Amino acid sequence: MKITLVSAAVLAVTASTANAQMTFESGSIDLGYYAYQGVPGLSTLTFGARGDYSIGPIGLQLDGSGILVRTTVDSLQTYSVGGHVYKELANGSKIGAYATYEFLPELSPNRMYAVGVEGIASFGPFDIEAAIGATSDATGGSFGTVWAADVDTYYEISPSLEVNVGILYLFGNFTNITVYNAGLNYTLANIPVTIGASYLNRGGSSSFNVNASFVIGPKLDERLFSSRQYPLYIGF
Repeated sequence: MKITLVSAAVLAVTASTANAQMTFESGSIDLGYYAYQGVPGLSTLTFGARGDYSIGPIGLQLDGSGILVRTTVDSLQTYSVGGHVYKELANGSKIGAYATYEFLPELSPNRMYAVGVEGIASFGPFDIEAAIGATSDATGGSFGTVWAADVDTYYEISPSLEVNVGILYLFGNFTNITVYNAGLNYTLANIPVTIGASYLNRGGSSSFNVNASFVIGPKLDERLFSSRQYPLYIGF
């Protein structure tokens, strides 16, 4: 019965978009660097690309990203691909679902997947992005399932300046982590580049982040969904 219902839903979406044209709306190339208070030699680089498309009434965002963690003696990395299917509502708000597949070559488990629901609510200069979902071991190992609840708020002080605060809560199996963050983003004049800085706190340990995003496409002001991969920069 469940398979029948899913098949019917897929056929309905397919029928509604069969004659629709896939149009590129916006995208970004994202870079980030994390340094950790009280942990000399530990740093993290993040990189990714996001592209947003419209297919008739349906929105599709595709992601590719990676994380490189470096210490004084070792390094490890993770790579992921993901997608977001959503419906755009009034005033730029969105509601949808996401799925991510992640490869972690030096870790166990070395393959994970994440699925969940998400949305962006827009109220003029004030946006709220929220997501809840689960990350599971794709190898059938003992990692189990980790649930993630993530809320980020953004306030546009001016067309070029934005502040944001957020909270991420990871729970399930052996994991119980809460991360708070606060940041500032500045968009350069006449250049579609945003640079930012943020502070993250995880129960006594802190990190600092600097980031940059190069935005392309006709909808430069559109807020894209965040990439949904396990945040390796905060640890397990």
